Amino acid sequence: MDTRKFAMNYGLYLGIGLSLINFISYYLGLDLSRPFVFFILRNLLIGYSIFYIINLYKENNNGFISYELAVKLGTTLLFYSSVIIALYNYVFINFINIGFVDEFIIYQQNAILSSDPNIDDDQLDFFLNFLRKMLSPIPFALITVIQYSFVGFIYSLIIGSFTKKEDPNLIV
Repeated sequence: MDTRKFAMNYGLYLGIGLSLINFISYYLGLDLSRPFVFFILRNLLIGYSIFYIINLYKENNNGFISYELAVKLGTTLLFYSSVIIALYNYVFINFINIGFVDEFIIYQQNAILSSDPNIDDDQLDFFLNFLRKMLSPIPFALITVIQYSFVGFIYSLIIGSFTKKEDPNLIV
């Protein structure tokens, strides 16, 4: 079975699900504060999806999956879903909420000033300019893909250790 196609198909569904969670967060007016409940919901969906795809692959492979393949499968799943999320972020920032970057910069500025009211103006300006550059389309998409792929790798390391079942016929 082709693991890439397998992960790509389910990555599409996961990416749509995570994008939907992000849109609901925006629709409810909670997109900047990122409440803990949405963080938990996203991570539960990611963890469950990795667990589900590993077990589904294992069922289709006579009940066996190696640890390495489980990690590869989960990481690939999150890679493909991150591409969908990056596309959603692009559409969101450029067409749905055009002022999001400015709102986010102001939100971060207020958060920085409340945590460190004595920050140097040059340091604050440097950070906010850097943040604005990172929120431009290509860097933001790359950060999204790297971030979600890394999360998928970490989750896959953990979940794969519990779900692996080596084929005794392949062990030398």
